Amino acid sequence: MSLIFGLCLPRKIYLVSDSRLTSSDGSYKDDFSKWLDLNPRLAVIVANSAHQASWILHKIIKDIRPTTGWEWDFTDLEGYLRTNLQTYATEYYATTGLLSNSANFIFGGFERKRKLVVNAGRLGEAMAAPVKAAGEGVSVNQTADMTIINAFSEIINNAAKKGEEVPGKTMFAVDLPRPRVLAVSISAGKSGTEVNFENAKCYDGIVFNPNFKTERVELPTQLIGNLEYRDKSGEQGEATIYQDCARIISYTNDLVKQRGWTTVGGNILPLLILENASGFATGKLGTFNSDGTIVYGGLTQVDGKPYYYDESGKEQPYRFIYEYLDDTSKNNGSARLEIC
Repeated sequence: MSLIFGLCLPRKIYLVSDSRLTSSDGSYKDDFSKWLDLNPRLAVIVANSAHQASWILHKIIKDIRPTTGWEWDFTDLEGYLRTNLQTYATEYYATTGLLSNSANFIFGGFERKRKLVVNAGRLGEAMAAPVKAAGEGVSVNQTADMTIINAFSEIINNAAKKGEEVPGKTMFAVDLPRPRVLAVSISAGKSGTEVNFENAKCYDGIVFNPNFKTERVELPTQLIGNLEYRDKSGEQGEATIYQDCARIISYTNDLVKQRGWTTVGGNILPLLILENASGFATGKLGTFNSDGTIVYGGLTQVDGKPYYYDESGKEQPYRFIYEYLDDTSKNNGSARLEIC
């Protein structure tokens, strides 16, 4: 099974996936990368049929690289997807006859010409989470995004002048590019090809459920609070990204254990997307088993290509979703990135 979800924050997006590929005979390997960068600012992760996802990604990449979509932001990408995916999905089923296959994608990026929209209640909960976790009477230092705080303060001040309070469901705009996390599911229904789109809101996430449909995820306020409003004064350079990833991986591992998703496996990879760039935090990651032994993971580069650390800490090459169609060593139509 695969675990993929998108996490939408004001200035950062994380697309999170595991690295397990399950074949038709039930065997699996934990060396499969389910992400693809579409251009330096846009990326996608996939689940369910590896064959179908790879087939459609070949169509997408052929269209937008290297010139047509090299400067696209998410507005351009979404317009392209809504115009073309139905056609490509129908062509896939007509060409392959694999009507039982379905594919799921989560795309991430920013819209340059549209403003970030924030839910006032969700913002307040996220800011309060680190304070509540520290306990009553404990002083807590926090790092806050003043662009967001100033916009929120204006809303509060305007309400105060009218003698009103700001309702928790109030939405307000911030002068920052809008983050977007868009989930797309493709399947063959009784009436033809079905392509469904679902958006995640800021401070929340989106994932696929066992019925191959999207499901909004209200992420724990403690996780959002730690990602956005922890004290970052001692973090230098890339330290903030590493701290973010550690928290996301820890949360994901706990979620997998709580839900009993024993078939989720390999590395948990949080792909970071910023307004003008995307990438991974690299390095060896060690976690402790219940018996005290260390299990290794993490990401590195060898000759410019991403490699992962296996459980013993050795560097191993990834296989990639985009290259999957070129792998003739298995029944490509049957191997699946099964979803949780």
